[in-house]
Amino acid sequence: MRLVTAATQHEAQWPPKCCLNQIPFRLIVRHIPDDLKVTFQERSLEWELPVDERVYCSQPECGVWIRPKQIKLNKRQGRCERGHFTCTICRGPLHGDDDCPQDYEMTLTNILAEQEGWKRCFNCHAMVEHREACEHMTCRCGSEFCYVCGLRWKTCRCTADQLNELKEAAAGRREQRRLKEELEAEELRAILVQIEEFEREEAARAERERLEQERLEVERLQRQIKERIRFEKLRRKEITAKFLELRTGLDNLHELQHVMIDAQQEERAVSLLQEAEFAKVQLTERHEAGRRQFQHDTLVKLQLKEDQFSKEYSARVATQRKLEKGYLQQLRDFWNGRPQAEEEIERAMLPLQMRMDQGHEAWQKWKNEQMLLYEAKLGDAQIMKEEIMYSQRERTKDLCERKELEMTRRMLAEKKWFREIVLERERLLGEWELQEVEGDADSLFTGGEGKNEED
Repeated sequence: MRLVTAATQHEAQWPPKCCLNQIPFRLIVRHIPDDLKVTFQERSLEWELPVDERVYCSQPECGVWIRPKQIKLNKRQGRCERGHFTCTICRGPLHGDDDCPQDYEMTLTNILAEQEGWKRCFNCHAMVEHREACEHMTCRCGSEFCYVCGLRWKTCRCTADQLNELKEAAAGRREQRRLKEELEAEELRAILVQIEEFEREEAARAERERLEQERLEVERLQRQIKERIRFEKLRRKEITAKFLELRTGLDNLHELQHVMIDAQQEERAVSLLQEAEFAKVQLTERHEAGRRQFQHDTLVKLQLKEDQFSKEYSARVATQRKLEKGYLQQLRDFWNGRPQAEEEIERAMLPLQMRMDQGHEAWQKWKNEQMLLYEAKLGDAQIMKEEIMYSQRERTKDLCERKELEMTRRMLAEKKWFREIVLERERLLGEWELQEVEGDADSLFTGGEGKNEED
């Protein structure tokens, strides 16, 4: 609804559209109120006409659109629904019985009517021409008037002689107009002949000037070509000398760069070899230091183990002595005062001493076995450390070989790259020389004076 209302208020939004597509009028009329429908139909009739064909009321307080059926084309006037009259030519107020000042066709018609002696009907103001018979005229609207004075019939005293004088005067003016037109036409023909002769002379003169200019241009071009050929010979000679010097300098540069690349590669090879030897020496020294440290640690661990067994042996001996001493004291207390006490005590102590000796031998055997096992464990650790050292030596060797292989590949790539650079420089120098030789040579026969002057 708002879309249709806005469209009826602003012509820029007419007709109503949805998504840039016009909405069918029959669909709009079915869905809008009656008051908006009337406005919509009026706007449709008004805005369907081109702007230059619309007539609006000339009264400022009115200004409504005058429908085509309210316009009288013969009288060049329109009447709005409020009764105001408007001139359809100038769109201003009606001029009464006078013609519109902007009606240029009517102005020309009035001039012709005055020269021909035509009269207007006093009733409908239609133009009437006298052909024959008397001065009594009957208009198409039915009005009767006198052709001599234009008044209503039978209200004047005009005669046929006056009518004849009127027609003779009109014929005289017509003849004068014809003679004037013939004279103007003759003058126009004479002017046209003069213009045609002048144009022929101008064309001939222009042709002569063109031929002369062409001759001068050909001579100028010939001189210019000769000068350019001479200049081109000198230029090419200078270009040849210039690029010979450039090629010599480029060859010297390539030789110097080749020597520098070889020196750099040799320096990198020596540096890599020294680095590999230094790494091997460092690894060997580290391994020797590790072996010495491991041997020292092994001796320390064996000594600590031996000390541990010695302490354990001392503790065991002390315990056995305490036990033997206590058992001897018991035996002495038991055999005190009895005959042959010493022999009995010695006989009773003998099994204990034998068991202690057997226990000592078993402990010594166990100790020797434990020491052998510990030494074997330390030997296994030594073997494992030697394997680790061997693995480190092999990795160092592989790393040095990989670095050497990478350096070899890099040297080959650098040499290949340098060869490509040399070829590319020579190609660019050749293209540059060809461009300088042929670049300006193309303008020898193109007439490009401006370029040579700029050069």
